[in-house]
Amino acid sequence: MSDGFVAYNSNNEILISSDTRNLHLIAKLTNPTVTASTDGYGGLRFLTYTVQCSVTPVPFFTMPTGDYYGIMAVRNTSGTTWTIEIARSGTGSTYPEVYVFADPRAVTATDSHGMQVYRNDGTPSFDSRRRPLAITGGTNVSHPSNPRPSPGGGLTARYCGSNASSALAPTEENGGYAVGTMPTKPMFHYSSLAQAQRQIQFYDKDEDCSGFEYGICIGFEVTEEYWSTYWAFYRGGIRRSGSSLYAGWIVVDAACNWQTRFDEDFLGAIDTGGGGGSGGSWPYSNETINLSSTAVIVGDASRYD
Repeated sequence: MSDGFVAYNSNNEILISSDTRNLHLIAKLTNPTVTASTDGYGGLRFLTYTVQCSVTPVPFFTMPTGDYYGIMAVRNTSGTTWTIEIARSGTGSTYPEVYVFADPRAVTATDSHGMQVYRNDGTPSFDSRRRPLAITGGTNVSHPSNPRPSPGGGLTARYCGSNASSALAPTEENGGYAVGTMPTKPMFHYSSLAQAQRQIQFYDKDEDCSGFEYGICIGFEVTEEYWSTYWAFYRGGIRRSGSSLYAGWIVVDAACNWQTRFDEDFLGAIDTGGGGGSGGSWPYSNETINLSSTAVIVGDASRYD
């Protein structure tokens, strides 16, 4: 930059630049729409907030409980309408407040006096009248490679007849991560990138002879085999404890796939027919992806109340 405006802090870090659009408060959102809810698998509340913004919004959320939180998506649904999707683990109905920021082109100033900085194209990059975002801290977090190293057992192999909630609920987390001095009312920007899937399969078999057995079945023998594959899909989340952050997992989807096979033989050798069936939902690939460290940005929400 040969000319323009730059402001630095005491650590020689850029605070304001005419080349970079700073973020400013658009709206504070409460009362989300709950689009998915379960108390199993560690709990899930999938929350959707809606905001009007002419450019891409950047959300920050509070963490009013000790559960895991993460931004799942920011979607432009039509025109200037955006939806912000946040997942929270746990149960109950205490939901985060969401503070939405965007560059000053999308914000209407309410004060008549202040400082404005413009880009060379004549559009604003900073406007002190528009409640600019102030960052108080941050860190990078990474998630455990396996949400549940030791899945629970004892589930039925027949027609997905068990509840796998306790068997596949996540148990692992990394942390704590320090972010410096935590504000009295902190807000966080964290995009959930880490994903994982785990599955457990159970097998059962019945054999029934309609004649009598003498080493082999003398008569008709029916063999019935059963498989059930229980699975859960996880997304990364963060939780706060005091001034530290922890990176763990939220189950955002779970189901089961079952299969059966029936064979009928005569004298143990002559195949006289068979069949089978399947149902339920197939799992995703049994793997973990996007485990690289992810930024968490911390601000003071009380500045914008």
